[in-house]
Amino acid sequence: MVKFSQAEKELNKATRAKARQKRGSLRHNQVSESVLKRYVTAIAMLQAYWRAHEIDAPLDDSFDFCMGDYIEHLYSEGEAKGCGTDVLAALQYFIPKVIGKLKYSWKLLGIWKRLEPPNRATPFTPIIVLGLAGLAASLKLQDVCALFLVGFDRFLRTGELLNLRVFNIQFGTSKAVITLHDTKTGKRKGSTEMVSVSSPLVIRWLRKACAGKRPDDLLLNRTYYQFRMLFKQLLCHFDIDNLKYNLYNLRRGGCTSFFFESGSLDLTVEVGRWSDSATARIYKQNAAAESVEISLSARQNQMLTESAKALKNCI
Repeated sequence: MVKFSQAEKELNKATRAKARQKRGSLRHNQVSESVLKRYVTAIAMLQAYWRAHEIDAPLDDSFDFCMGDYIEHLYSEGEAKGCGTDVLAALQYFIPKVIGKLKYSWKLLGIWKRLEPPNRATPFTPIIVLGLAGLAASLKLQDVCALFLVGFDRFLRTGELLNLRVFNIQFGTSKAVITLHDTKTGKRKGSTEMVSVSSPLVIRWLRKACAGKRPDDLLLNRTYYQFRMLFKQLLCHFDIDNLKYNLYNLRRGGCTSFFFESGSLDLTVEVGRWSDSATARIYKQNAAAESVEISLSARQNQMLTESAKALKNCI
């Protein structure tokens, strides 16, 4: 067992303190900056409602019912369910003592979610992803092509794709290892996540996307807004923009396709980095994916197939 001197202990303590100063307080790290902005907006909406209706909401036993009335207000006014979730979560964040004391409000929100279940994103199919990636390749958009392929192959989250930097990717002889920092699951577990890519096609385009860039450069050569607009244009090229696809569909489609090919839910959960199989079951919607593929016309299938050939021709 290694014993540290007092001086070494003090140095280690100082190093940890400096690192923690950079990360911020524990309270600050409860939620991301984007979530915190949503919370502030939700509280501002609540306060405006109280002022307009001259409501005094003391933090006593009646507070839960007061918030329940506000949830009813949001519902009747046609607001999105997220507004209800944000305001209750924001209250628990800013006023910790209300945690566990908003049972009625959360119950009403649960009823709202049951009455209006979320619209599940239609999973991408392999032919659609290959067609989109092939079109991007033919337009010399190596970054877009690589992100489409790796996002589907390893079903990465949208934020993980957009924040992928060159130094995150380590290339071996027959595989690539991607280190994912500050991921949803990684934050919960307090660890850094890694995924392994073995597809030669995906590795080839990841290499092309990284070529000529500095280690700290993002893989994506454009802003998120530009990426979204380009994504819509690529969908329009194949006349599939009416299917309401978004970048999140890459994760759902990748999961669905992987499960269909492997037949293993456990392996699908492992690759998708879910904490349990219940969440993964939501994603594996092979029937929905197949129905979309069947609904594509012969012309669309031919266009996608021809486009996919560019992935080899452009190498």
